[in-house]
Amino acid sequence: MQLMAWSEYEISYDLNNDYSIRKADSEEWGLYCSIYYNMQYNGFFKEERFNSAQRNAFWIYKGESKIGGVRMSPNRIYHLFVIPPFNDTFVVLKLLKKLLIYWSDRTKPIKTFEVLPDQVQLFARVGFWPDEFRCRWMHRPTDYFEVEWNEELRIESPQIEDNGMGAKRFILEEQIAECNFASFDGSLEATRRKNSLMKILSQVKNLIIQMKNY
Repeated sequence: MQLMAWSEYEISYDLNNDYSIRKADSEEWGLYCSIYYNMQYNGFFKEERFNSAQRNAFWIYKGESKIGGVRMSPNRIYHLFVIPPFNDTFVVLKLLKKLLIYWSDRTKPIKTFEVLPDQVQLFARVGFWPDEFRCRWMHRPTDYFEVEWNEELRIESPQIEDNGMGAKRFILEEQIAECNFASFDGSLEATRRKNSLMKILSQVKNLIIQMKNY
């Protein structure tokens, strides 16, 4: 079976003799996704709602039975779900990955995101691996929580002042900047930058030594 190249206007693609994907109406697809994709988890998605109007929503079929859905386009795949009683997600994902590789630009990474906790091992088994992801998730953000702060902590709201010329600034902007820096320190990206800086400093030191010896 010959795989078909990506086209924004193609209606369906065969994955093999049994499975295929077919373009879906975004509204109907979004309803199914909201039910079957995250029925056990709550999250606020950064980029879009489930019923986004993008033309990358597909139904997954086994024969003529609709067994799931996915959003995918060259170099991107996300919001994968299956519809019970079907549960062989691994087989489906392997086939989707094969088609996705055929679609994609090999000089760029293939990315998946919005992977739920119970899907992590599934995606790892077909060759995806985690990378740093900065989107923050919120759980019940409008709920009220009674918090008893430690006596050593002091909670203050940042104060803003007007400089008289229409510009505003935080009164304690240096402390706020230090706090932001401290919260970022120790992250994967900060460690990478620190290692990169140390490497540059080492190269500069070696260059200075060589110049002195010369």
